[in-house]
Amino acid sequence: MEPYIRSVYHDQVKTCHICHNIAVQYQTCENERCGIKIHKPCVARYFKGNAEPQCPACDDFWQHEIPEVRRRQSQPRR
Repeated sequence: MEPYIRSVYHDQVKTCHICHNIAVQYQTCENERCGIKIHKPCVARYFKGNAEPQCPACDDFWQHEIPEVRRRQSQPRR
């Protein structure tokens, strides 16, 4: 499905700077010259435990709230 979305909506698709997948819910670097997008789960993992997070592309302070890393819930075995 992703290749189709990228080919049909190539001008509108946003890509996560960390995992390079299509980004739907993301945060954007506030630096006008940068503007990278990172999925919220990628933000949580990338900046985990970092007191002064910086953009991985331009090194500006990452001004957004850093979400907590969520662990996947395991499915009960039947």
